[in-house]
Amino acid sequence: PPATLTGLEVDSVLELQIKAPNRRDLFIKSEVVDEGRQVMIIDEVMSLFSPPKVDEIWTDALGNEYLPYLDLHKGAVHVSENDWKLYLEETNQNLKAITFEYSDRKVVAVPESWTTGYSKWLETRCIDQGYFGEYSDENPQSNRQIIPHYDLSFDATRLPGEAKKEGKLLRPFYCWVRPIPYGSLSIDSEPSGASLYLNGVYVDTTPYDGPNIAPGDIEITLAMGGKKTLVDNVYLPDRGEINRVFTLQPDKSLIPGEPWTNSIEMELVPLSTSLSVSKWETRSVDYNRYLKATGKKLGEVILGDNPLVPVVGLTRAECEGFCQWLTKSERDNPNADLNRITKDYRYRLPTDLEWSKMAGLIEVGETPAERESEIVNSGQFPWGESFPPDEQVGNYADLSAVEFLKNDRIIEGYNDGFEKLAPVGGFKPNVIGLYDIGGNVHEWVLDSYGNTERGILRGGGWDTFSEEHLEMRCRFPFDIEYRSESFGFRVVLIRDVEQEVIEQSEDDGGNSN
Repeated sequence: PPATLTGLEVDSVLELQIKAPNRRDLFIKSEVVDEGRQVMIIDEVMSLFSPPKVDEIWTDALGNEYLPYLDLHKGAVHVSENDWKLYLEETNQNLKAITFEYSDRKVVAVPESWTTGYSKWLETRCIDQGYFGEYSDENPQSNRQIIPHYDLSFDATRLPGEAKKEGKLLRPFYCWVRPIPYGSLSIDSEPSGASLYLNGVYVDTTPYDGPNIAPGDIEITLAMGGKKTLVDNVYLPDRGEINRVFTLQPDKSLIPGEPWTNSIEMELVPLSTSLSVSKWETRSVDYNRYLKATGKKLGEVILGDNPLVPVVGLTRAECEGFCQWLTKSERDNPNADLNRITKDYRYRLPTDLEWSKMAGLIEVGETPAERESEIVNSGQFPWGESFPPDEQVGNYADLSAVEFLKNDRIIEGYNDGFEKLAPVGGFKPNVIGLYDIGGNVHEWVLDSYGNTERGILRGGGWDTFSEEHLEMRCRFPFDIEYRSESFGFRVVLIRDVEQEVIEQSEDDGGNSN
């Protein structure tokens, strides 16, 4: 029956903890309000939580009973045909089992190698539905796992003929629940400091000592800038110990914090140990490689006759597509010898704040609009603090571009020698070695300006002339689908472990508990 509380004051805060057998504790915190009926109704549902308990019969998410035995729970019946079919449907597999009648139900006989996948699927299902406790790093001794028990003692005379082929017997199997017999794993590398992945999931850098590692097959991956990625497989037995030291061999991959040339001859300089920036805007030759590798059409994108001029006419999404391709080609290449970056790195557009740091600005505002309005950066140009520039400092709207621009839309008296686009790297770089941080093309950045449909471009282009627009603090808000023959982009290479975890979130094989 529902519980009734009386004497509560309106506007007070009510805090409740509700307990019930085989249910998760329910915590309620609610302000007491007058709903006009002098009765306030709180209607909450308690979720199921019925994990195995010592010395008690347990029922799994499929309705099968398990009998307590010492610190185990043993399945009372073999895995049935119906349960096996459900497993195959939910995992989209085609593993044909031999079915036969036994103890008033249809059970399956399968190769022993198939049983582990079933038990892991059942374990996940039990966790999701509240029949099994989630894993706890703080209290590992309480963690349980479901394992298969292949019934080698099953009377072979009860098996159907299909299960006795080629001198091998396919047998039925049970599922058992047991405390996880954790082992330990110690991994080091020469040199140390490599990123360590267990079953594809990042865990730490070397040297690594893992005291609570679930037994079984473990894929060890070590990745380090300037070294060839190493992959090895080990088997950790129940309560076993493994100690390994691996020597990493040099290759052409990125060394964090050092200048580097990538696989498409794009030169990058470090902004920090975790962020490197292309020296120049993405060239036509770079984008042409992308088109050829992916089979994509040029569309409205414009490649220059000179392969060293920036590619232009791109939407922001098209710039991001190039970054994703470059990441995949240098990180996820099937030929491991061709990979140049480790699994925790990726190419992308710079953020608005990163672009400001590339330009040498110090900004504190929370949003691009706030940063743009900061007076401290007023009058700061890519070439200094004077306007107009008194020498050739970049490719801007100048006398050479009069054929394409009106006389009142150029920098008076300035001539850089280029009508429109200039080959990258032709003017003096800034203090960290970046070319064309002002001029040549406006550069897309990752942020939006006020709403998700308005993107931001920075730096000005060959058609930029006004003093206001040439200040490095200036932002150019445009629709993210807008194209212009003065819009291009520059890439950065970022170490991003959080993004890597997101990308791997669908991979359940890396649980090290």
